[in-house]
Amino acid sequence: MPKRLLSGKTLFVILNLVQNNEQGAVLMEKAKQSGQIPAISRAVAVLDFVGLKPGCSFTTIHSELGLPKSSAYMLIKTLVSLGLLRISSGGGYTLGLRLFELGALSVRHLDVRKEALPLMRKLTDEVQLTSHLGILEGAEGVYLAKVECNQAIIVNSWEGKRVSLNTSALGKSLLLSAGPELFNELVRTLPLHQATKNSIITREAFIEHIEEARRKGWTIDDEEADAGTRCVGTPVYGIQGPPLSLSVAGPSNQVPYRRMEELAHSLMEVSRQLSHSLGVRLPTR
Repeated sequence: MPKRLLSGKTLFVILNLVQNNEQGAVLMEKAKQSGQIPAISRAVAVLDFVGLKPGCSFTTIHSELGLPKSSAYMLIKTLVSLGLLRISSGGGYTLGLRLFELGALSVRHLDVRKEALPLMRKLTDEVQLTSHLGILEGAEGVYLAKVECNQAIIVNSWEGKRVSLNTSALGKSLLLSAGPELFNELVRTLPLHQATKNSIITREAFIEHIEEARRKGWTIDDEEADAGTRCVGTPVYGIQGPPLSLSVAGPSNQVPYRRMEELAHSLMEVSRQLSHSLGVRLPTR
């Protein structure tokens, strides 16, 4: 079914909502000076407000935003008809699924790998370890990108390689990137593979391990996927679509325990920069 576009008539209605009252005239003058269209600014303000206060009433919207009743009524009615707002079962307003569809389309057009590679190259140069970007696919992780360091370090990985979620730092960080429902489902049901003697293969031990990682915000692979190799990973938060994560890996003697927290902080900064480059606004810590 084709998506509905804003017709010329609908735009005309929206653009004239703010011109029929004194407050609208003031806003229109300010918008002319700033180059903004008042009605569109109002529509975005309503969407932002409803996003912060889902289920809010018409009275709450128009009173707290200072919108005249008649203008607010027509504006909200138009947003509902376009699928940008919807009326909840309780009679209040919530964001419409059309916004989710548009957001998903926007993210789909962003090349995550393209944005990540410059950041990964810089990270690899700084820490002199191999860096990876991964994505969740089913109950496994998949390497989307790999940047090798200049030193003669061999890490058994390649772009497109699948990794277990219970043995690799990248895979564990994908779990942390997942929403609560998916996280709980995967932690309870994912296969626990044994790749080395250090692999965590009992459900109780793995749940305890991943909960500790979630509290810290980063993960480790202590020779659990490959003997002689250690990794540190971190989630990439806020991205629409499948969970993403980053990791660095190297020989165990180059990733001693005392260095892991430092590497984790470097990774978390790269993760924050990647989220920002993809248009995600994360809360400051």
